[in-house]
Amino acid sequence: MDAETGLRVPSDDDGTREVRRAVYEFWPSDLLALFERAGLPRRRPPPFAPGAEGGVETLARTGKPPQITCPANGQTYAVRPGGDHATGTISLQARSEADVVRLYWFAGKAFLGATSARETLPWRPAPGKYHIVALDDRGRSSTSTVTVQAAGVE
Repeated sequence: MDAETGLRVPSDDDGTREVRRAVYEFWPSDLLALFERAGLPRRRPPPFAPGAEGGVETLARTGKPPQITCPANGQTYAVRPGGDHATGTISLQARSEADVVRLYWFAGKAFLGATSARETLPWRPAPGKYHIVALDDRGRSSTSTVTVQAAGVE
């Protein structure tokens, strides 16, 4: 890491700056949240220094894409349209790499919202079939296909 800024530099740094070594634990977002709830927050790795990321293409090749944990792929969900928020809402949640700060959610091409890597996004869908996409700020993405039915409809 850059000794002056505290930001990450690539392992093949050009040697024009003073660097220092530091050890960081890379935990997925769901485990980071669990550690925090237990009162044991982990030290997150710092972001890359400007220009040190190697571009989105490089970042997308390193690490895993977000794993959508809710809604589960291939499942059918029953919601009560127009009912209270608890019965008409599906929580969008994904497990992501430690270097992820933001997740962007889509239903097909429709933007649903953005969250921090450890937050859920409440979604109030109409009945239909959806391809949910979770895109992280490193350019990695995953998809979950779900069917939403009105409650009481078989």
